[in-house]
Amino acid sequence: MSKRVAKLGREYKKNIDKIVTREFYLSPEDQLIYIYKRKDYHNISEVINVCYNIRIDSDWITIIRYDSSHGYLHVHSLVTLHDRKEVITKIDTPGSHNKWLSWAVADISTNYILYKNTFFERNKVEA
Repeated sequence: MSKRVAKLGREYKKNIDKIVTREFYLSPEDQLIYIYKRKDYHNISEVINVCYNIRIDSDWITIIRYDSSHGYLHVHSLVTLHDRKEVITKIDTPGSHNKWLSWAVADISTNYILYKNTFFERNKVEA
């Protein structure tokens, strides 16, 4: 293999985005999953999904989900269990994808009980 071909191969590998997935249980009924795309160890190119799931009976339901698919951070909030409508709100958080990912994970980690209680009250479900 020529040096030029080897160099092009290394450059090609550097430009490939890697998709990273992490899953955490906040409790047996509460789950945080985040997925992001990165170019290298320090540079995130997209927040694919940061979601908060709750277990109702044996089903996992996403009630809050962040992503940056439109070039900015926004949140999808599930309104009801019955028709699965979502409200989408732009999040006015300056910075890069790295900061957006950190912010979304911290928001869910800090506020998941509030999100769960609000969702249950709105849907008349008992915790």
